[in-house]
Amino acid sequence: MSSIQTRGAVLRVRNTGEADTQLTLLTKNYGKIIVTARGARKPHSKFMAGAQLFTYSDFIIYDGGRFYSVAQVDLIENFFALRDDYTRLCLAQYFVEVCDKTTPLNAPCDELLHLLIISLSALSKGGRSPYLIARAFEMKFFQFNGITPEITRCAECGGALARSIRFGAEGTVCECYKRPAVHVSSAALAAFRYILSVELPDIFKFTVDPETLNEMKNALSLFFKAHFDVSINSLSMLDSTTIG
Repeated sequence: MSSIQTRGAVLRVRNTGEADTQLTLLTKNYGKIIVTARGARKPHSKFMAGAQLFTYSDFIIYDGGRFYSVAQVDLIENFFALRDDYTRLCLAQYFVEVCDKTTPLNAPCDELLHLLIISLSALSKGGRSPYLIARAFEMKFFQFNGITPEITRCAECGGALARSIRFGAEGTVCECYKRPAVHVSSAALAAFRYILSVELPDIFKFTVDPETLNEMKNALSLFFKAHFDVSINSLSMLDSTTIG
């Protein structure tokens, strides 16, 4: 049985057996993997600290060929402050669920892991609107998945954008576009361009008003549904909050 060393974030936790925990990890170099932390639910387990949702740790993992099991885990960050704010906690759950449900097992994901960690860190530290962090996360997520929305011309015909800008399943569109689309202002479009143009972790260094954030949310939600056939359950947790 060989072993691997990697750094990863916990996307999902499932209890198995009497005291074991199955973890879905987003890892550096090895992509998304599923591992078993044996005895992690026992009192004083050496795995307990790193076997919690959102935690970011260094792992040594036994590779059994058909399964992985945790040999050692050293916690780097648990983002515990997320638990102090319901909205930020819900958005953190949203981030990890999106990463989990859209990332195939073992697919390269180093950029996505970096995006997830800086987004959880930004949520945990506070200071910036959690919805601004969410919109930046979503746009950069699309870029890292190779499906960057068009934001400079009409995605349908390639022509110049009209004064009244709309956003459809492929990005900005003009009047030729007959499928569902939502209005976006020039401020929202400028924010999209900024996010796509900068490197991590500068994606949160912009400011827009709540109305613009809501426009961005509607546009990116439409774009996500057009490209991913998955249901994100954590969005229902946010229904009782203002998503703008």
